[in-house]
Amino acid sequence: RMALASAACGPQGLSPVNAQIARFPAGNRDFKDICRIFKLDTEGLQPHLERHQLSLDDAIGFNHDDYNQHAAQKFSQMLLDEQFQAEVKAQTSENHANFIAYLKQEGFFELDKIALVDIGWLGTIQHYLSDAIEDQANKPEIAGFMLGAIRMAPYRDTFDNHSEGLVFDAHRLNFFGSLSNSIKPMLEEVCRAPHPTTMGYESKQDKMQPVFRHTDDATGQGEIKQSDYYAPLHQGILDFAKRYGPAARIYDYNSGELKPWLNFMYLAKVAFPKSAEIKRIRHQAHQDDFFGAHKPSKKAVKFDSSLWTANDTQLRFNPLLRLKWFLSSTLKFLKH
Repeated sequence: RMALASAACGPQGLSPVNAQIARFPAGNRDFKDICRIFKLDTEGLQPHLERHQLSLDDAIGFNHDDYNQHAAQKFSQMLLDEQFQAEVKAQTSENHANFIAYLKQEGFFELDKIALVDIGWLGTIQHYLSDAIEDQANKPEIAGFMLGAIRMAPYRDTFDNHSEGLVFDAHRLNFFGSLSNSIKPMLEEVCRAPHPTTMGYESKQDKMQPVFRHTDDATGQGEIKQSDYYAPLHQGILDFAKRYGPAARIYDYNSGELKPWLNFMYLAKVAFPKSAEIKRIRHQAHQDDFFGAHKPSKKAVKFDSSLWTANDTQLRFNPLLRLKWFLSSTLKFLKH
């Protein structure tokens, strides 16, 4: 999504929906965080900020104690400014052109339909992809399949751009599947690609190629460390898939028939796991390029906490901890 975020701005600029997505992560506080995500040059946008009486440091992120609602309203007004959007388009046009060239090179536009498989949860990859190709006459139908779809952002859902969550989908409420929301970072790390994050695309030797993030900084090293930590689990998943595919074909099971088993596993292994299982399986660090370096409010931190973020002492000596979080998850589900 880091590669697609900037490319998505090429045809339309920074849309209100895309700006809202950038403000969701609790670590994002100000306009500099938005520029980081969409690869925008703050110096080139400074005149537009001044015209709307905004600064780079105004707290427009929802999850911070110093959130400035007045500045956030001015920011929303700036998104309607054609001069501001013209500058955004100019700054992101090269990234957009490179991405479209890469898709053409890979035969993307020669297909009538494509399936896009993702972990979840906001569906930003599919959303940015559909934005980036919106100006192309021969764009294919995109069918998205996510492990979980929480649907917090108002994306367009049309016949040529639709998605569904397999384990959990907010449009088809499933309490047991909703438990996956408490282990989102772990699931993302377990299913991370076996290469550094794709940051963009560029031409090399007359061919468009992905540009991967450098691994010589703290973030890159953390990404490698996480991949190495989960390597045995990755291999186990791949070995299982080789046997699962033929078995599913022989017994003719579909995903709906497997749901009861998945629900039981979520209840047993996510809501009521053993302390040793949590300590062994949960992620050591979570590499999220969208998440900024700012410290969010205590309320935001508490909202993202779960059984799987509890420390070892709590897990070992609090016998009611699992029941507490299970009841909390139940109440959240009922409120939704």
